[in-house]
Amino acid sequence: LFRSGTLSRAGVFAQIAAGGGWDTTIWLVNRTSAAVQTSIVFHGDDGSALTLPLTVTQAGLSGQVSASTLNEAILPNTTLVVATEAAASTVEGWADVLASGAVSGFAVFRYGGGSEAAVPLESQLDASISLPFDNTGGYSTGVALTNLSGFQANITATVWDQYGNQVLTQPIVLLKTDPSGNGHDAFMLTDRLAATAGTRGIVQFQNNPLTPSGPVGALAGIGLRAEIGRASCRERV
Repeated sequence: LFRSGTLSRAGVFAQIAAGGGWDTTIWLVNRTSAAVQTSIVFHGDDGSALTLPLTVTQAGLSGQVSASTLNEAILPNTTLVVATEAAASTVEGWADVLASGAVSGFAVFRYGGGSEAAVPLESQLDASISLPFDNTGGYSTGVALTNLSGFQANITATVWDQYGNQVLTQPIVLLKTDPSGNGHDAFMLTDRLAATAGTRGIVQFQNNPLTPSGPVGALAGIGLRAEIGRASCRERV
């Protein structure tokens, strides 16, 4: 029996992409001796529920569903595989992974049946994240950010070059507002922070309180480096 009230956050996948040549496959692993109840909750850019066509596979059995929340029990020492199916257009968002016990996992992003990138389930969540970037040699770094707070995102980016010199500090505005939190955005770094073009360094994103007395909000995020010209800005993250 699935009981959502017993679940806590196991981690976050800060980017989900489907359609337009993209698909995402999530692998969750239960290496314990007891079944673990899980819930994968998909959110769109504005934090609202994101319904996706999915293929769900466990113990060699597969089924197709269309859902914004997927509730499954992962059997002992087995994996749960959740793959997005073709969408009419490119849709993006993120996934919150809740579980009744310890699970690990990763997501694989695939574009055009060829290029792939894998990222682990992000479980160390804080008010700030720091990512290395490399926008040299014909490559560009893409970033996906997720606002895990219960209020609108208020994100500031600070950039240091490869020598440790601070280059700039400026706000990062999500493409869509998320008044109740859980918002998401994906972009090429040079589109929002032009000073990073042709350079290497570190970028830190800080989720600040909207008021001096407000709480600091947690962030999740990933960075992926791609060859320039392979896909559109949001699609390459």
